[in-house]
Amino acid sequence: MARQFETASDPLERLGCIRLLREALKGAEETTVQAARTADASWAAIGECLGVSKQAAAQRFAIRPEPTATLAGETPESPRRRTGSNVWEVTSPGGRTLLRIRRVAR
Repeated sequence: MARQFETASDPLERLGCIRLLREALKGAEETTVQAARTADASWAAIGECLGVSKQAAAQRFAIRPEPTATLAGETPESPRRRTGSNVWEVTSPGGRTLLRIRRVAR
């Protein structure tokens, strides 16, 4: 692909090559960062190689855990609904009310 980019005279063809190269490099970068983390490389070392801070590297490439429930019995899919002008409820998938919040007027 790099050779095709170098020999292409049409700017649109070159842009297409750039897009394909970017996609390939992005995948290779993500795979390589995960391999470095598996080999116990620190985020600081990875960030230095990429020319960014350790925080930027960690934010960009860290594997994010699945969202977890914030209340006992609540799942990420638990519906939240407004039941009145001042009341919100969180219910279980079975329809049981897990939490009811009332807005208090001051």
